[in-house]
Amino acid sequence: MDMLKNRIIIGVAFLFCCSNYGQYEAHSDDTSMYSQIGKEGVFIHYNASLLFVGEYLYYSVYCQNKKTGKASDISKIAYVELIGEEGTVIFRQKIGLENGSGQGDFFIPVSVPSGNYKLIGYTQWMMNWGEASFFQGDLSILNPYTNVQKPFLADQDASGATENTPSIHLEGGWKSKSEPSNNGKIELDLVRETLSKREKVTMVLRSTDDEASFGRFSISVRRYDSLYHLERENSIRFKEELDRDSQEVLSPKNILPEMRGDLFFGTISTDKPLLSLADQKVLFSMAGEEYDLKVLTTNEKGDFSFSLNNQYTSDTAVFQVLGHERENYAITLKEKLSPDYGHFTFKKFALHPEMEKVILERSIHNQVENAYFSAKPDTVKTAEKGIPFYGTNATVYHLDDYTRFPTFKETIVEIVSNIWVTKDKSGKPTLRMGAKNSSSYDIGYPPLVIVDGHVLQDFEKLIEYDARNIKTLSITKDLYMIGGRIFQGILDVETFENDDRMVHAPYVQEVTLLKPLPNKNYFKQVYTSENRPGLKKIPDYRHQLLWLPKIELETATETVELFTSDVPGTYEVTLEGFTFLGEPVSIKKQFRVK
Repeated sequence: MDMLKNRIIIGVAFLFCCSNYGQYEAHSDDTSMYSQIGKEGVFIHYNASLLFVGEYLYYSVYCQNKKTGKASDISKIAYVELIGEEGTVIFRQKIGLENGSGQGDFFIPVSVPSGNYKLIGYTQWMMNWGEASFFQGDLSILNPYTNVQKPFLADQDASGATENTPSIHLEGGWKSKSEPSNNGKIELDLVRETLSKREKVTMVLRSTDDEASFGRFSISVRRYDSLYHLERENSIRFKEELDRDSQEVLSPKNILPEMRGDLFFGTISTDKPLLSLADQKVLFSMAGEEYDLKVLTTNEKGDFSFSLNNQYTSDTAVFQVLGHERENYAITLKEKLSPDYGHFTFKKFALHPEMEKVILERSIHNQVENAYFSAKPDTVKTAEKGIPFYGTNATVYHLDDYTRFPTFKETIVEIVSNIWVTKDKSGKPTLRMGAKNSSSYDIGYPPLVIVDGHVLQDFEKLIEYDARNIKTLSITKDLYMIGGRIFQGILDVETFENDDRMVHAPYVQEVTLLKPLPNKNYFKQVYTSENRPGLKKIPDYRHQLLWLPKIELETATETVELFTSDVPGTYEVTLEGFTFLGEPVSIKKQFRVK
């Protein structure tokens, strides 16, 4: 019931703000509507507090609603940034949230300098409470391939310590260590705590409270950081701080939540005083197998807004004003507000002479692992192809099944029925669709022509286009209305190489978007009796044995298996996440590889 109420409130808020949608903010003196939505917080589980260039930062994002205590249904997009002490932004990534959670990673290139950094997580909705409400995770990055190590050498006293520096933990005697989960609702058992190289590790995740313990979690298994062990934030402390935070009233910004997906704002302008900015139709299109097509209507100021789903795959979008006056309008997509990190403080990491051997060994391991990366690839999860917006009744012509003709014009004459080339009132060549000799079908409306996901308003380039580059033509002859305009049928053209030259025109505005990261299946090394001989010659110097960004516990037990590498030492298992009822769970276990 609370979830339904929140959705209704958010929907009303969004509709209200669309009357002022030239900004990312809703300019209203009445903040009560927004206060009822509730506050949310972001927690990030990440794999290490010290990383070398050539390694991956892995993370899982959890967005929790303070009011309900459960996974937030407010925001569908989260933002994750890595920032340096000088305000340098190493990366800014957009994460699609599904049921309040998402995942991401970042390969640290050699261009990243040694330094102390912060991993930041937030939603656009959280910006109403300021940067202090954001998730902040401290980590350091060591670039051993450069002599520039000033951030790790500054402000040291005679002992080599720096202010706010965690203690050093060089590898010594091993002792099994574990930390229980919150309230003991979930247990994580290691079948064995001492293992050999390339041996199977079996972990059993067990619910101790039936369905009350079911939830969504992430697991990292990584060699214990003997160089530097900075305690990372865990889900239990995060939940305590979120519950304790009494700030419920929004700041004067009143920034809208991205409750339907990635939220954008734009505006049109013209230097023709007689042309109206109001009620103009702006066509938005995004290429790809599952292209997105929207018609947006401007308000009296020429402003428009729209949302995209949280897993679009293209980073290029096209805008154009629909109609005969399209060349007299300019389109601008407004930039999103950026946080101010000037007041953040950073934990310090210091280099010491006794670290040299460990740094050298780990650097060599990383280089070897990266050299064999092609043998240990991650894979991107691909979404199932959806149904086109015009349905499944289109007639599809796979042109390789027919005799190929030089131009599109010749192709439709010889192969396709009920579509032909004619001239418009100005004498320019255009297309018509229907029954050529029947006035009941040809009633003067142009067809909606789409090429690789983008709408064409001028057909000359298509008519003379080399048809040998066209893969398929999909045609539906029914009347179609979009943005208040009627089209006589739809012609959907797919080329072999997504040739966008036909779309280019003075009135077309192409923009680059920061798209959400795709979800991945991360590599899991497996050694079995069948594949051991084939893998014997491939070195295995993994320090990160497992990264499982999402595991849903929906039964009494769940078994997770992985294999050790050729690197001996202490390994730490960390599990973080939340039950479906909103209870935080944080578990740490260790095992030894000899």
